[in-house]
Amino acid sequence: MKKLMIAAALAAVVGGAFAACKPGEPDPIEDAWVYTWKFTGKTTTGVMISYTIKPSGNCNPGKGGTFGCAIRVPSSLSIQGYTYKCLPCCGGFTELAADGEVFWTTKPQKELFNVTNKKFLFTEGLVIDWGHVIGKKAKDFELKGQFTGTTSDSSEKYDFTFAGLGKYDLKNQRFSSVSGNFAGEKVNPHDLKTKGCPDADYWLCDGSDYAGAPTDATVAYGSWSAKLNSAASKKFLKSGTLIKVPVR
Repeated sequence: MKKLMIAAALAAVVGGAFAACKPGEPDPIEDAWVYTWKFTGKTTTGVMISYTIKPSGNCNPGKGGTFGCAIRVPSSLSIQGYTYKCLPCCGGFTELAADGEVFWTTKPQKELFNVTNKKFLFTEGLVIDWGHVIGKKAKDFELKGQFTGTTSDSSEKYDFTFAGLGKYDLKNQRFSSVSGNFAGEKVNPHDLKTKGCPDADYWLCDGSDYAGAPTDATVAYGSWSAKLNSAASKKFLKSGTLIKVPVR
């Protein structure tokens, strides 16, 4: 939340005197960038398997147990969010989240803003490795970055690389939209519907028993997009106003 509590600071900055980003570079553009991000794809989650089906193995609770192991199953993945940057420099694409970012999931778990604990799902977020203006008329764009996010209870962590191509707004010196693919991992999946959210294991190669490594990583992959939110950018520049996000 500290990264998002910036309205007061921005009010003091906007409209003031600006310095160049680096010696020799143009002065910052009197503008703001708010981008809407979506990552949609696949990962895994956990479901319980009764010990009566698998009475032996690493997760056997013994006679009288109420459940056995959580085993991994394919699941949809949906991560959404926003990044904020006020007074961007020409070419300052690596600073898209410099003044704030917020991300949450709706799949496999619905982890929105927690009003009680004042937390969003992710405690980290985007790092842009680089962004390049390309195309014969400097109107295309390429971007590569990393996404790292840990759930508010520190139980699961997403870590993946994303890359894509899109369109560049040469007049305003910013990209309009970019889309592509992402791939990486989640450490580690859980059965989210069982009390205690047990770690989800996988099978040995012959299917005879659990692997006994429920904290190993699982896959996370799919497609993504980032689009400039023009209306939100204007509000952010004028008053530091952030977009309202879903709560739980």
